[in-house]
Amino acid sequence: MEEKLFNRIMEKEMSKEEELKIPDSINIKLGKAYEIIKTDEADNEKKRKTNKRKKAIIAASLAFLVLTTVVVTPALADNIPPLKELSKHLKNMYFFNDNYITNATEINMSKTYDGIEVALQGVIYDESSLKFIYTVTSDKKLQWGVQIRKNSLKINGKEILENTYSNRINADETKISKQDDKLEKYAVITSYDISDLKLDDVVNIDWSLNEIHTQNYKFAEGNWDFNFKISKELLKANSKIIDINYKTDIDGYKFNIDKVIFTPVETKILASYDQKFDEDYSEAIKLSSKGLKSDIDKFRQINGEFNFWNMYICDDNGNAFEQTSGLGHDGKIVATFTPSKEIPKKLIFTPINEKLNSIRVPKDNQYKALNELKAPFEYNDGKDMSFIINSMKRDNNKLKINVTFKGDFIERRALEPFVIVPKNIKAIQVDVNGEKFINSDEFMVASNKTRKVSSWDYYKKANNINNTLDYEFELKDNEDYNIVFEKYEDNIFMKDQQLVIDLNK
Repeated sequence: MEEKLFNRIMEKEMSKEEELKIPDSINIKLGKAYEIIKTDEADNEKKRKTNKRKKAIIAASLAFLVLTTVVVTPALADNIPPLKELSKHLKNMYFFNDNYITNATEINMSKTYDGIEVALQGVIYDESSLKFIYTVTSDKKLQWGVQIRKNSLKINGKEILENTYSNRINADETKISKQDDKLEKYAVITSYDISDLKLDDVVNIDWSLNEIHTQNYKFAEGNWDFNFKISKELLKANSKIIDINYKTDIDGYKFNIDKVIFTPVETKILASYDQKFDEDYSEAIKLSSKGLKSDIDKFRQINGEFNFWNMYICDDNGNAFEQTSGLGHDGKIVATFTPSKEIPKKLIFTPINEKLNSIRVPKDNQYKALNELKAPFEYNDGKDMSFIINSMKRDNNKLKINVTFKGDFIERRALEPFVIVPKNIKAIQVDVNGEKFINSDEFMVASNKTRKVSSWDYYKKANNINNTLDYEFELKDNEDYNIVFEKYEDNIFMKDQQLVIDLNK
């Protein structure tokens, strides 16, 4: 339930940004960026999952130049908090994991222009990407957080960014400063995909930022440039690139999985697809938007499989790969996942039926009075899938439920096999374009209040071997609760279309 809500929230935020109106008085000079934002619904639908990137493009493309006063401050390493200290803020980022800190090379350089300091603290260079970990401190309000328009990245003197809004770039930030602080401060990670480049183990980096958005379409200008040498030798020793060259088709469109890259900080899958799909998908969206008959649901499903968003991907031990970012363009796909603990023998791709993977109202038989539930108790949560509640231990207002899962897709199911809500709260059904969904506000807020541990923590712990978990809740005395079970529709996991790739061949 929580995972589905997260996806809905991401799509809601995207729609707000797509509706942003650009004043006519602003001179839009960056034609290509403008097209990315304001093209037809096909592009918006195709890129709906890349929320952070679109936010940056929107801010960046509201172009007008602002003259600034430049003041350069030399870097003082003592003034730059160490990476480990910064990690407590970086944890708020969706794609961050602890391996970033242990595998980063400390840089400790900073520059200040026009009251904005950029402090580069660490860099990760491996076979997959080049990641910059830094802070931005500003004496001005940053309306949309850290939005960088002009930037350059040269490796051994050669520019690798094809244009200002290169598809290589993925960025995220989290605010460090508090509301009453005089200065605004953010922790930022900007990642550049280099998986298609052949680079030396030791390279010279020249990274330059030139414009940072402040407020009302104004940009601070400067030359926040950083020059240094970095090596990937240690990370390379613990990385592996596997050429897959697997060719298939999905509903008549060619689809290839080209290679998989395993590094200590991430797993990356490179794929390619028939560009005719983009044309057909675009046409289906146009027809659907006009209320005309189209195969929009079919194309959404294919798009999700092409970009791996609608795929459950795991290894031969059932360890699932959590996708942190993905981009499909010009027939190429780069999908990034959390790192694997070890290089697996097999990768298993199972399509997820997008139409069935929506927030649906629990039926009456999914509600049970918590005080009437007796362990052991087995619940069938889907076709050939069940879990057993082995024990329920309550100590004052704390409740621990021990659960053992049976069947496949355990990590996905372990996210949230059930929630606990007060007895007087029930999910409400609403109709959206003829489909029934849950009006989740009150229900979700109530379930979040009782949950003591994030659902994603269970996702990360569970697999085919570690299939028994303790779920912890915090309840109020003198209040009655329901336990509400998750139920997966038949064929939500499309096993008949499962793809298994042997990595040892």
